[in-house]
Amino acid sequence: MIDIFSHDWIGLLYSITQVLAEQGLYIYVAKISTKVDQIADTFYVKDIFGQKVKDTVKLDEIRTRLLGCLEE
Repeated sequence: MIDIFSHDWIGLLYSITQVLAEQGLYIYVAKISTKVDQIADTFYVKDIFGQKVKDTVKLDEIRTRLLGCLEE
């Protein structure tokens, strides 16, 4: 499960989902919430084998890339 809280901007959801796809993650549930200029999105993801991502190195890479896309 990935929770993201950020200021909203045009293309933000696309940027987030692009990072998840590039990391080989599949979104099986997405809860998207926008209030004025803030987002609170939750993504339930699995790896290409349908398993929960447990590798700490992979989790750190996902976190770093998501934070990078939120700064754009």
